[in-house]
Amino acid sequence: MNAPRPPAKPPNRRWLLAGLAALLALAAGVALFRTSQPPLPIPVPPGIQTLDPQVRAHLAKLADSIAQAPRDAERRADMGLAFAVNGLWPEARQCFTNAQQLGNSGPLPAMYAAVANQEMGDYEGAIRELREVVRLHPDFAPAWHRLGHAFIASGQPVAAVETFTAVTRLAPRDWHGWAGLGEAQLRSGQGPAAVESLTQANQLDPATRSIHFLLGQAYQAVGRTNEARAELAAGGTQSLSPMPDPWSVRAIDHMKSLPDQFERADILVARGEFEEAIGRLKEALRFHPTNSAVIASLGRALNGGSKPDAAWELLSRAMQRTPDDVALLVVAVDSAAALDRTNEALALASRALELAPQSAEVHIAHANALLALGNDAAAVTSLRRALDLAPRDIGLWVQLGDTLQHNLKSPDDAIAAYRQGHQTDPLHASPLLALTTLFLEQGRTREAEDSLAQLRKLPLDPAILRNLERRFREATTHR
Repeated sequence: MNAPRPPAKPPNRRWLLAGLAALLALAAGVALFRTSQPPLPIPVPPGIQTLDPQVRAHLAKLADSIAQAPRDAERRADMGLAFAVNGLWPEARQCFTNAQQLGNSGPLPAMYAAVANQEMGDYEGAIRELREVVRLHPDFAPAWHRLGHAFIASGQPVAAVETFTAVTRLAPRDWHGWAGLGEAQLRSGQGPAAVESLTQANQLDPATRSIHFLLGQAYQAVGRTNEARAELAAGGTQSLSPMPDPWSVRAIDHMKSLPDQFERADILVARGEFEEAIGRLKEALRFHPTNSAVIASLGRALNGGSKPDAAWELLSRAMQRTPDDVALLVVAVDSAAALDRTNEALALASRALELAPQSAEVHIAHANALLALGNDAAAVTSLRRALDLAPRDIGLWVQLGDTLQHNLKSPDDAIAAYRQGHQTDPLHASPLLALTTLFLEQGRTREAEDSLAQLRKLPLDPAILRNLERRFREATTHR
């Protein structure tokens, strides 16, 4: 949960549900109901009217649900999750504590109450409470994992080693325990042991970048510099995520802030789940009808979902209000190109280029407009300029390679672009996939075999991999 933390000392203002006149209008004028007996209080964040309106409306809906069943522990827990994912940790902790008081004696409310303590800076209190959770629920691996993270966060890596070892015993086929153990061993000066644990984690899940980053650090600690360089390049700087639990999945549905909405929409678009992304963004637009970032994100999803006409209509209205909004111009380029409005696409891209010449995204839009007009060589120039500004954009390396291969019929230059993309991010499958396909088309079976071997280590649609392997067998059989 990457939401900003509230002040370490939680505010002491709380309003009560029911039994008193009315709790609060969480959104504009949304009142909560009375119950026959005073139930446990629902906390209200100070300055609630400054929250994102969609967040306020979601909290109001949850509060209304609690008003209908004020002694339902699960509804209290849901409210706690909603507070937590939106960074309202004091209020989240109270809800999780209330869920315990209302009869949920499982490990989750107590664990999340302790997590709230940690997020508010009370590491000692969090560790004390997590110790109690694992004492009462010794087989619940996620609580052990959270305790290990708390030990690391509080500078106690030796205690974390023992704790993560318990996770590996409880869930030996889950990478989280091994990765946590490796990080704890690394921080406590046990380099060789860290390499062993992190290698085990990497074998269980080779696509998790945080494992590669830690493994690179472990290789550095033991002097294996070449291997360290490769792993650090694959890993970036991601930190380890907590071990999943039943509530961490539920928490996603409570993410209603705009940054969370954009991140979720981007993930859905990348997966090709355009309709769900469109639905989420339309709901966000209802609360932010003039927000250009929401409109641009929705337009991008509509374009991806083969609805450029709807995107064009949406973007055209918005550009009448803010004609020089670069984000709107960039997305409108793709809409116009898809609708064969190629001259308009180039005009929009040129205007965006005037406004933001140092934006890689603008140069990509300019390249797309040029491609729509059939000016492939100029498009390649724009793509290379974009890569000067964003050299770690793997999709851009692949787009450059595709343009060189298919439009300019320059396979050797395309291979160089794909290889650069692969070297930049060895965990990204797209450059390797393009390389393998091109090698097979050219009959370069030895190189195709090498790239296929690397693809097998990455998360890839099994059907795509089977198709490539079938083509490889056919190519080697007919030689």
